[in-house]
Amino acid sequence: MKLRLVLIAAILFAITLIPAASALTNSAATTNCSATVKKKLLSNIKSQSQALGKKDYKTAIAFATAKFRAQVSLAQFTSIIAQRYSFLGNAASFRIEDCQLIGTAIHSGVRVTDTANVSYYLFYVLQPQSKKEAIAPNKTGYGIAAAQLGEIEPQAIYQ
Repeated sequence: MKLRLVLIAAILFAITLIPAASALTNSAATTNCSATVKKKLLSNIKSQSQALGKKDYKTAIAFATAKFRAQVSLAQFTSIIAQRYSFLGNAASFRIEDCQLIGTAIHSGVRVTDTANVSYYLFYVLQPQSKKEAIAPNKTGYGIAAAQLGEIEPQAIYQ
């Protein structure tokens, strides 16, 4: 079961990044994020983190894309969070270290520091969600399509 969940997470992440990788080579398709986009990005990931801090996984998954929610059950999502991303429930601060719009998707490197002052680097991909796709309480207009924990520094991602 553990291997299956890791494979599901890896597949979802890879599917999301394949179009992004080709877009990275086309500078015309890539722009820096505006202050408004960064605000929506932070609102989305902070809100999800707050829900995780309350162990409210049903609310936390609301900040994922409709496609993600259709492919990953609440039980699978809960297990993925517990196995790899439990620190998000103890997040004290978030800092955007890099943010690019590739097409309509937000690709961002975010430094998350927990209450024990341990820092983690996450690569997020957020995609726009229509009003029909979004579910309450997510009102940002975006959903998290992928999040990957890594040691890659932001400047290495977009070179």
